Amino acid sequence: MASVPSFRDLPSVDRLLAQSCWSQVPELRAGLRRDACRQVLEALRRRLRAGELERVPPIEELAGAALREAQSSLQPTLRRVVNATGVVLHT
Repeated sequence: MASVPSFRDLPSVDRLLAQSCWSQVPELRAGLRRDACRQVLEALRRRLRAGELERVPPIEELAGAALREAQSSLQPTLRRVVNATGVVLHT
């Protein structure tokens, strides 16, 4: 019978930050990297609490997920919209 993963099986933020995938994007700020690692680890903790995890993914996979999270946070979130409130209010 396979053992159930525990919170002790999760890597630390520092171990995630030490992975080589971060060297691909040196322009990412250290704070952004750290926040992305924390978000990935928090998502894993939620899944552990819910009993959804059968195993903890390898550290390289977790670091890659944190890297993708950090890169996605750099994407612009604003988009063009049409302000038609005046049309509705004045007709």
